[in-house]
Amino acid sequence: MFARVTVNRGLVQPDRYRSCFIVPLYQRLQLSLSSGFSDAAIYPSIVSGVSKMSERMNGIVKWFNDAKGFGFITPESGPDLFVHFRAIQGTGFKSLQEGQKVTFVAVQGQKGMQADQVQAV
Repeated sequence: MFARVTVNRGLVQPDRYRSCFIVPLYQRLQLSLSSGFSDAAIYPSIVSGVSKMSERMNGIVKWFNDAKGFGFITPESGPDLFVHFRAIQGTGFKSLQEGQKVTFVAVQGQKGMQADQVQAV
């Protein structure tokens, strides 16, 4: 689910003024909550879900294929989460090692929940 967001003078406003860009709806809601413009009244169930998803979690890399650029992380609780190399924070060649401890944020991806903002511990 995507929403058009416009940024003007540091404020997030829907479909107005300049600098339009498209972001996933959960990111728009995170921006809205942090900027003072609130979608909470319009999307209360989504906003409560965003708060839960934005919490950092701990996990261990189940496996990661460097050639294909993806793998899975086993969180401390819940099912395994897909992780793509683009979700790994850092510079240079982005990879994870089997058994490596990581922190991440669980987000809704195109095919289900996945890890984002992945950092090695």
